[in-house]
Amino acid sequence: MTDQTDELAPRGQQAVHKIVVPPDVAMVSLLGAGDELLRTVERAFPRADVHVRGNEITIAGPHGEVALVERAGRRHWTVRSLGRRYEFRRTSFWGKEQELVADGVKVGSLRRTSNWSGGIEADLPGMPLPVQICVVGVQIAIWEAEHSSAAG
Repeated sequence: MTDQTDELAPRGQQAVHKIVVPPDVAMVSLLGAGDELLRTVERAFPRADVHVRGNEITIAGPHGEVALVERAGRRHWTVRSLGRRYEFRRTSFWGKEQELVADGVKVGSLRRTSNWSGGIEADLPGMPLPVQICVVGVQIAIWEAEHSSAAG
């Protein structure tokens, strides 16, 4: 997944993030059936504009309301939103669990409970619901991409 960010826009102007999802990742895994996860995020952030065209997602909105995912799919990755930075680290080579880390200490987790059913368990304390949805969507995309590349 690639992310292009206009972080240099002067304060008061909109932040713009463009995310290009690999073609082997099903967009429904990110957006939900009938775009239900997308609609939840749009309702939670009414001042942000989200546009989806094919495998590209463009998000524009006031600084502080648009989350930025950095280094997704790597051993360590981060999400920045509303002035906070959430750090994640993969706990094993197989990547079934991601730890939410604060100051080097595990404070939460995101874990795949089943490879067959796609079950996920998230413990993301103190994280706003729309950011949790973003994190889960990104992690689903990572798992889908890993599964596709392993099968391919």
